[in-house]
Amino acid sequence: MRVRYVALIILSILMSGLSAHALGGKEDPLIEADRLIAAQEYDQAILYLADFMKQYPERFEEGQKKLQKIAKLRAEWNEKALELFRPGISDDEIKAIIEDMTGIEDPSNETMRDFIAKTYEYAEFTTNRDTFESIMARGRELINQGSYAQAMNLYASGFTLYRQRFLDSGVSQELIDSSIATTEEVNSAIAYYAEVGSRLRDASRALAAAYEDYARAPASREAAAGQALAAAMETERLAAAEHSKVRRLVVDAGRALEANFAQFKSEQATATDNSYLPFASRLVLGRSSETLPEGVAGAMDADWDQALKRARDAVDRALTDALAAARLAYTGGQWQEAGTAFDKAAALAERAVPMQALWAHYVPSDLAQRQTNFGTAKLAEQGAFYLSYLHAADSARAWSALAGLRLDLSQEADLAESYQPADSRTEGLDGFVRRRTAILALIQEASDLQTASGDRAQELARFVNLGYGLSAAMELQGALDGSVQAGIDQARTDETSLVGKQAAWEYGLMAADLEGTATLVAEGTTLLQGLPSEDPNLPDAVLKYPGKALASFTKVDGDLKALSKRLTDYLAAYRALPAYLASSVSVLEWVEKAASLSQALAERTAENAGLLARASEQKRLADLAANEAQRRVDEVRSALRAANFETARERLDRASERYVASLGYEENPELRASSDKLLAELGAAIVKAQNDLVIAETSRLRTEGKSLYLQGQFARAESSLLQARSTWSRTNDKPETEVEYWLKLVQTALQVESGRDIPVTAPLYPEMSLLLSQAKSLFEEGAAFMSSRDTRSALEVLGQAREKIAEVKVMFPLNQAARVLDLRIDQLVDSDQFNRKFADMVAEARRKVDARQDLATVYSDLKDLYEINPRYSGLRELIERVEILIGIRLPPPDPKAVAEARQLTQAAQAIYDSGDRSRFPTALAQLERALVLDPNNETASRLKDRILLYTGGTQTIVLPAAAEALYAEAESAFSRADYIGARARLSRLLSAYAQASRVQKVVELDNRLKALGY
Repeated sequence: MRVRYVALIILSILMSGLSAHALGGKEDPLIEADRLIAAQEYDQAILYLADFMKQYPERFEEGQKKLQKIAKLRAEWNEKALELFRPGISDDEIKAIIEDMTGIEDPSNETMRDFIAKTYEYAEFTTNRDTFESIMARGRELINQGSYAQAMNLYASGFTLYRQRFLDSGVSQELIDSSIATTEEVNSAIAYYAEVGSRLRDASRALAAAYEDYARAPASREAAAGQALAAAMETERLAAAEHSKVRRLVVDAGRALEANFAQFKSEQATATDNSYLPFASRLVLGRSSETLPEGVAGAMDADWDQALKRARDAVDRALTDALAAARLAYTGGQWQEAGTAFDKAAALAERAVPMQALWAHYVPSDLAQRQTNFGTAKLAEQGAFYLSYLHAADSARAWSALAGLRLDLSQEADLAESYQPADSRTEGLDGFVRRRTAILALIQEASDLQTASGDRAQELARFVNLGYGLSAAMELQGALDGSVQAGIDQARTDETSLVGKQAAWEYGLMAADLEGTATLVAEGTTLLQGLPSEDPNLPDAVLKYPGKALASFTKVDGDLKALSKRLTDYLAAYRALPAYLASSVSVLEWVEKAASLSQALAERTAENAGLLARASEQKRLADLAANEAQRRVDEVRSALRAANFETARERLDRASERYVASLGYEENPELRASSDKLLAELGAAIVKAQNDLVIAETSRLRTEGKSLYLQGQFARAESSLLQARSTWSRTNDKPETEVEYWLKLVQTALQVESGRDIPVTAPLYPEMSLLLSQAKSLFEEGAAFMSSRDTRSALEVLGQAREKIAEVKVMFPLNQAARVLDLRIDQLVDSDQFNRKFADMVAEARRKVDARQDLATVYSDLKDLYEINPRYSGLRELIERVEILIGIRLPPPDPKAVAEARQLTQAAQAIYDSGDRSRFPTALAQLERALVLDPNNETASRLKDRILLYTGGTQTIVLPAAAEALYAEAESAFSRADYIGARARLSRLLSAYAQASRVQKVVELDNRLKALGY
């Protein structure tokens, strides 16, 4: 592949710049060939020699020798080019080869420059990649060997990879400084960790020794050994906290480098993972694809894990031995010794719990704030140990109580065995009742233990279902349950006869089957009511499965019918026994229990029937909603074919609602995936089809608005451009740059013109019009008095006119008619003074224009002065200058900007002509820049519209079902005025589904929250 790549480059060099070269001149023509070869202009020399051999066939061999010389040089260049791709080549070798190549081929050749640059970049990438892989592999070996500090320093040595390229990348200095400082923090943390890690390991060894000493301590030393163990635990806790502090600093540094890379990519669009920041973050945190710890943080994790494992191993050995000794004593019937041994085992387990709690240091950084492979796996593993110790302590305490109970039961059994009833039936029954009552009391205590143990078993099962590996605890729980049940069974054996045993056994089977149906009913009920979502983006969602629940309830229905027949046969059989067996206490007890079981069976049957009906109805509603959604989808397609886009959008929304409703009734991953895909495709099709019309209409309205602006019809221009903006927003979520450019100009013009005329719609229009009319009449009357030289009367009448003008200017200070009339009065009263004032006003206006001060007022003043004397020298030019500054007149074309705009348009045209749609965004960016430089570039405007027709609209009109659920939660929270909750859910929505930022209703809710300060 490398050889083909080089060959292509060599071919392009050979073909570049080929053109005919005239032989010309009277000197020996071959001198010119030598000159071209010496100047490394080989292509020109080849053409020249071809012409030479045609004109001088007798000198063909001389020309052929020159061509062979060129071929030899080119062959030498090719051999060196291929050598650049030799595996393991160093930077110095590359530089030396490139220097040799420039001596053969003109180094200013653009193709050669590109080839050398790309070759150097590839070699650098290969070297850095190999170095990185070597570091990671060797780092893993060092971690496995327990050489954690050496591993950290090895990882940190990789911070040089791509460092210089990063420093020379041209991104913001702040980003560079931050990144380099972060890696220095990691280096400092590594140096400091040498002491911290040593303390942690020493503390763990001391804790393991203290625990083993406590486990072996006799009763006389138990208190002192316990104090020593507590002190060792405190030392371990402090060392763990210090370790966590350093480790958290390193983790935060690694994540800061990841964040810096995101900023780096925003500043350099061509950035890839083969750069400084990604390499540095992986050296700190390890690769996300790896499950074993690696990187600086991974070495710390491995050190921590091994240190705590050392103490935990001591705990496990001691606890295992203590429980084994206690259970051995229990199995041997040594109840008193077993009770003492179980109490010691419970104390050992309780002392182990704080040690496992140290793993809570990992929860904030590796589970709560951001899940990691190490955190998820290790916290689940260590959580299992933590729960095992809690369970072991509780179980040992329960077993100790059970040992005491068995001691009492054995004494009562001995009394029952030795009991000899008196001759009197009553006295004999009383004796049996006393013995049975005592045994039943002990049975009740055992039942209480069994209930508590059952609760403990359910809690244990819940943790197992959550993914915690608790095999030892499960075995211990099973053994404890077995011991409790064995105690109860033994009591029953002592209490009842063979018939009682048989009845208990049969009853137990039926009770277990009924309990089994309870499990199925519970499972079906859970499926019907819903399970918590496992999707991290929908942590509050509850997913229902009525179809699966229906299968469970149907099975339960069959099982209950079979169990009902068995129970009826059981009661009939035991009631049909001979009277001496049927009237015995043990038989009557189990018959009564069976009667109670019959009632429970009836209740269970009724309960299951109700649940079966509910599941069927919920399943029916789910199917109904899905079918309704499909009908709406068909309507979308019909409306789309008819180009009825509003109807298509409305039906698409209805389809989305019905799919969401169906998934609300019954979670169906296949339906969720297929509906999301279908709705997204239909939404894109609507936007694409509508976008073609939107672009044409937007272009028409934009052109119309621009034309009206250039005619000075600013209000009409604004109306057209606002329509263009509205039309564009139907299929695009970002503003149309040309429309916004011209709209800004129009609105600036309207703002400047605002107040100079009194609109007919103004509330004071009649009053102001009357005042202006009166002032004008008074002005004309005063002018007449002036003409007749009645100055006194003229000044009196003109004063009245000024009063009318002042009333108008109070409400409309920039009104042109009032201001011009006021100036005309000044001119009429004293023309010489007015001329000086006129000149001063023009001068002051020019000063403010130069200083860019109060341009709107200056513009109004100049327009008024222009109304008085339009021929005043420089006044018109000054007005035009102000109009350019405030944006109501386009500046004269800048030849440089126009030329640059033309070049950008040509480049965009070339991309468009190539048909390479992947580069159309680049072409659009070039055209938008061209229109900024030359707003009147119609070629760029038309080409932009043509490209937009290919790319389609950017708006998204439908969300996936899960995103719709998040939006519904956010909307609901907003309606409850829970703005913080609404913002949290909306942020989760925008983070999980990038397209949500282009959905109108999501944007509107976001704006409403922002308006409220959230």
